[in-house]
Amino acid sequence: MNGLGFGSTELHVLRPGRVILPKYLLYFVRQQSFRNAAKQRMQGAVGQQRVPEDFLRTFPIPLPPLSEQQRIVETLDQADDLRKKRAKADAKADRILDCLFIRMFGDPEMNPMGWEKAKISNLAVELRYGTSIRCTSEPTGLPVLRIPNILHNEIDLSDLKYGELPEHEVDRLSLPRGDILLVRTNGNRDYVGCCAVFDLKTRYLFASYLIRLRLDQKQVDPWFVGAYLRTFFGRQAMSPFIRTTAGQSNIGLEGLRQISIPLPPITMQRHFRNHTERLYGLHQERDLSRARLDVMLNNLLHRAFSGDLTTVWRNAHMKEFLAEMEEQAKYLIAHGTRNQLQNEALQDSLL
Repeated sequence: MNGLGFGSTELHVLRPGRVILPKYLLYFVRQQSFRNAAKQRMQGAVGQQRVPEDFLRTFPIPLPPLSEQQRIVETLDQADDLRKKRAKADAKADRILDCLFIRMFGDPEMNPMGWEKAKISNLAVELRYGTSIRCTSEPTGLPVLRIPNILHNEIDLSDLKYGELPEHEVDRLSLPRGDILLVRTNGNRDYVGCCAVFDLKTRYLFASYLIRLRLDQKQVDPWFVGAYLRTFFGRQAMSPFIRTTAGQSNIGLEGLRQISIPLPPITMQRHFRNHTERLYGLHQERDLSRARLDVMLNNLLHRAFSGDLTTVWRNAHMKEFLAEMEEQAKYLIAHGTRNQLQNEALQDSLL
């Protein structure tokens, strides 16, 4: 990377020179291919926990004329703006569940409708940790649900592991429909307590970093409880029982037992569940839309730095480009010579 300055504590600072636009450089280092290369270099450096400076100094950057860089930046800005708008819309949509709960049941703290409250300990048939058996990707034994399988309040089966347990353990750790699986430990405190209701027909087990909450379904609807725990109010009720040590946050069985749940009539709970199921359907559509935007931006980044994005525009401005490229070449030659003389002077002073 020519024309760049570095300064670092825990960060590398890239200071663009005259021949490269700051946002062009920013988009370049945001490429997945660049991040992959940096990660590989970091893993290959013994004892290194950060990207080596010499990797950044020597990594080649395509350097079109400034006018073409500006054209690339403008195009990528438009795509990035769509992604940001999508993220803002998603953040607003994530608050719909809280609004729906207040609309149907009132603010749980004020409890204007006078609902009875009960601790999970009075509603639970069982609270249990899962198995710590070593799991593999080979489909031998039964599938074991783990933290990565509790995604966006649903069971995600895209990354399954399998384990073989004795039959009595299988009976003890099998998941029937209506069991709630909660993440009990994670480096990210906000992820502790994330949950999903098991609603699959096939036999599954669950791993030790999850807690199974089995409720008395005559008293309470599991989907209602799962949705409540995902609201702001449910997170507030859970927060005092989450402990953080050595960078890991955790909630135990005893903490979960202490959480209070409002108990409107079971028919209202099921009505609320029907609404939340429609919200989850919209959530899946949002995920797909966000994934498409990410793919689009990544494709544009690849095309931008391979020269494909601005081929037609470049051909129409070739005369101006040649003049700009000549000026860039003069600057880079002068800059490179100056750096070489400075390095030689430094070496002489050390002798």
